[in-house]
Amino acid sequence: MMYGVPLKRMEWLELSPFIEHYNYTYNTDFHITEPGIDLKDSSRKHPELLAVDKKSGQRMVIEKKTIVVPKDYVGFASNNQLFTDEMVFQLRQKIPGLFQSEGNVLVVSSPIPRDKKLIAAYAESIVDQILERFKQIVAGSKFTPNEDNSTVSSELPVKWAFGKKRIDEDTGSTQPFSVQFVGGTYDRFRTTASDVQYVQDEVKKRIEEANKKFEGYEDCIKLLMFSCYSPYVDTDRHIQEAVSVIPDYGRVDGIWLEAPEWLDDDDHYEMSYRVLGER
Repeated sequence: MMYGVPLKRMEWLELSPFIEHYNYTYNTDFHITEPGIDLKDSSRKHPELLAVDKKSGQRMVIEKKTIVVPKDYVGFASNNQLFTDEMVFQLRQKIPGLFQSEGNVLVVSSPIPRDKKLIAAYAESIVDQILERFKQIVAGSKFTPNEDNSTVSSELPVKWAFGKKRIDEDTGSTQPFSVQFVGGTYDRFRTTASDVQYVQDEVKKRIEEANKKFEGYEDCIKLLMFSCYSPYVDTDRHIQEAVSVIPDYGRVDGIWLEAPEWLDDDDHYEMSYRVLGER
């Protein structure tokens, strides 16, 4: 399950909540003592961080690996985010009152081009059409909602519809505006046999990589954390299944999965952690 476009950054920063979870679960008192070891020493491979339990003196190292499924999804999602950002900019510039009102949603049902200039042009065209429609309403034109409950819709430059969220979909969030990408090309992101095989191969590969990073840390608890970035709702399960069939983790003492627990339909979530395997 996806939650934001993954960025190249210091992953140890994202592991602090897991340390808290681990301490609560196992009644330990681990604190990060050496963050970003892999960034400090380029002479050999290292895990993300080293932590020490203040109660026992036990040391623990953690390596984090993110699996993206399908492989091209980061570029796809980044493209959609660029379009969303451009829509927000155009709405703020041209229809600020409408942008600030709650519950507005733009539903896009056909693919967005991977071209920054075209993305800006598409967003401007859509906002201009929305603006023209609202000028007509203000001028006294009779307004009848479309079948999909949208205020205005078109198939140019892409198929889209703009309006209020349906009442049964409204979670009470104060989020003023959102973009949803549905149907058409977006429905192609369904789990296939090749995707499942790809996850299995990635899990095996990442465990092998973690083993190399754990060399020299024999006195430590050695944990591997998986996270996934995917539109598939079952990617977490496929990672768990891939881990379950691996007979030997090598140096890895435990494998965990980081996954979001969704609180509502507006991308609000809390991170959860669960054990996939221990040796």
